[in-house]
Parts: sequence; structure tokens; C-alpha cells
Amino acid sequence: DFIAKPIILDDLQLVLSKWLPHTSETSPSPIIEKACSPVDSQGVNAILSEILPQLDKHLFDAIAGFNRLESTLSGTRLSREISEISHQIKTLNFAETASRLRRLAATEGWKSD
Repeated sequence: DFIAKPIILDDLQLVLSKWLPHTSETSPSPIIEKACSPVDSQGVNAILSEILPQLDKHLFDAIAGFNRLESTLSGTRLSREISEISHQIKTLNFAETASRLRRLAATEGWKSD
């Protein structure tokens, strides 16, 4: 279908109604929230105590440790945030990775020393 400019709202609604699925205005679709797994704070603390010194020393071993951390936090409420931090380590920005992990640890009450 083609709509010429200037677009008339009624014409647009008619064309869209032909192609878009019809929804009931009286019953909104329920919002389904994905259940998140609980965060394993002990496991996270163990990994952080290992990788933060490695990050400070710019050791490549920190990458494997970070991958374990990312795996540990996968499926939790923090999976998105740790995924965003992972960009820093993938670009070998160890100082920024350590900084962001320390901020996250402070927010979550984890040990970061």
C-alpha cells in the first residue's frame, strides 16, 4: 500500500489496521517478567578476590576470571550490567573493568579488596 504526503491520519490508520494484528483495547496483554536466579554472593566474592588484583596488574589471566564471573551472574538481575562491563575487558581496558567491578561490588555489598 502507498500513502502520499501529506499523510492524513485516517488513511494511515486504515492502512495500518489492514496489516497489523488486531488487539483488544479492553484487555491489555499481561506483562510477563522473567524470573531471575539469585546472585551467588560467595561465588562472586571468590572470583572478585582473584581477578581484581590481576586486573590491577594488567594480567591476561583476568580475562578467564571475568568470564567465570560473567557466567556466575548469567540469568541474575545483574546479567545486563556485567555484560556491559564485559566490553571493557574485551577491549583490554583492565583499569576501567576493575573500577566498574569495584563500584558494582560496593553497590552490592561484596568484598572488593
